Amino acid sequence: MPTIRLTLLLFLLLVPFGAAAQGISAWETVLYYEIGQPGTKTGELVVLTPNGTVATHAIPAGVYAAAAPEARADAAISPDRRYAALALWNGTAGQLPAVAILNLQTGTCCTYAAAPVADMDGYALAGFNADSTQLAISYIGFNDRSTYDTAGGLFVVDAATGATVASLTVEQAAASLANVDYVAYLQPGDWTAEGVRFLPSCYACEGVMQSPWYVWNPQTNTVLQAANAYFSIFGDRLDATNELLLNSYN
Repeated sequence: MPTIRLTLLLFLLLVPFGAAAQGISAWETVLYYEIGQPGTKTGELVVLTPNGTVATHAIPAGVYAAAAPEARADAAISPDRRYAALALWNGTAGQLPAVAILNLQTGTCCTYAAAPVADMDGYALAGFNADSTQLAISYIGFNDRSTYDTAGGLFVVDAATGATVASLTVEQAAASLANVDYVAYLQPGDWTAEGVRFLPSCYACEGVMQSPWYVWNPQTNTVLQAANAYFSIFGDRLDATNELLLNSYN
């Protein structure tokens, strides 16, 4: 039963990738799911369209072995479906593995992308750019856990090599933000035409509930506030119409 529950949960939380603006007949979604217990996990990326499943891509077992005995995953896939990326969180299992980048066209694994922090605690993926050549990643680690001295930021890597091509620390981001007192973590959104969306936040805390998105442009290394784009834990925004759908509970 624990295996079944894990599979269903991850299948519902997965990685949206869409073309809703082209009409209901053109949408496409990529789902990530994993099966098994710690140490024996396998996973797949499944590409779905209105006509059903059009492609499946297996995640090599070796990707999970680096994060045993516990692994929680964040996944992303490039717009051209050439690359997929998987970031794992391993709880108290030891050193966090780097982000794995898989070449789906050749079936080879893996190129790895690591943040410039020795004591890593977590990665989150902002996804690939429009031409599928680069991947944006948020990271959080520690200079000193005993004093809660964190080190975090965003960095962009070449999808083919894993080499870092641009980076932004939390200190650099905070210097460009007005009325932000404390930043430990840059919670990522998507990589849009404006740049990489993020929210300045604390870490291991309540976090951000609602906020305008901020945007980092890796090419110019500038930070700005996105126009008419907002984050809310109470709903989600539709890219095609810019409508914000809110949930309500009684």
